[in-house]
Amino acid sequence: MLYNFTLHLNVLNYMKTMPILIPMLLQMTEVDHVEIQLNAYRCLGKLMREDDIKKMANPSKIACVYIDFITRTIDDRAQTRRFHSLLDSLKNFVQHDQVKTELIKQQALTILIKCIVEPRFDPIKVQVVVLEILLALSFNNGASVILRQNQNFITHIRNLSSKTNSNQTDLQRAAEGLLWKLEKEVEAVAKSTNVNSYKYDIMISYSHKDQDVCLQIHDRLVKDGYNVWLDRDCLRGPTMIGIANAIENSEHVLICMSNTYKQSVYCQSEA
Repeated sequence: MLYNFTLHLNVLNYMKTMPILIPMLLQMTEVDHVEIQLNAYRCLGKLMREDDIKKMANPSKIACVYIDFITRTIDDRAQTRRFHSLLDSLKNFVQHDQVKTELIKQQALTILIKCIVEPRFDPIKVQVVVLEILLALSFNNGASVILRQNQNFITHIRNLSSKTNSNQTDLQRAAEGLLWKLEKEVEAVAKSTNVNSYKYDIMISYSHKDQDVCLQIHDRLVKDGYNVWLDRDCLRGPTMIGIANAIENSEHVLICMSNTYKQSVYCQSEA
């Protein structure tokens, strides 16, 4: 029940103002009952900031609890909704290096790859979320090597990245982002050279949840005479290729850092 409250932004923001809530949930993660531990972690993933998660004493336990429950529910049709919810809440933790490392150590990649290569999984509720989790994990060199070496997996994300179904643009974007990280980013870095002249003075990198304030910054810079790259106005074609070209052709990159920026795997890829 408490986790359901965190799904409503206004309620979640209010919960974050309650100083007793996080310490209470941390105590509940020590209760000798895995169901209670899981639900406490699900709430903490929504409530905690990056610094709070870094201070957690046992990231291996978080990974273990999630892997255990995902393994139990992945093939159980009666628990499909719970499986979807587990993946969604895991995404809140996977941005943090300590948890990321433990998930890789505990063989989470095998389960996650299964969600992509087997067609029975929902493309939006499962595959988009899993691709975003894998993109976060791919910042770890060991994980990226494992993913690159799995040719069946690579073939599947190539196919997903080329989908043109208008109802699955999120799936295409997630696959494209991961494919870029695993294959094309290295090529782009290798091809990059020193540029003496730039098409843009500034590129703005931001989370779309912070769009309003970033548009104000953009408008002010344009008013002051700067040539500014902003995805709203300039992005055409595949997202990651367009962003890479923008970075290469901009003299400066303005990163609008925020908690939502740090939590976005797409923003991490830009940075």
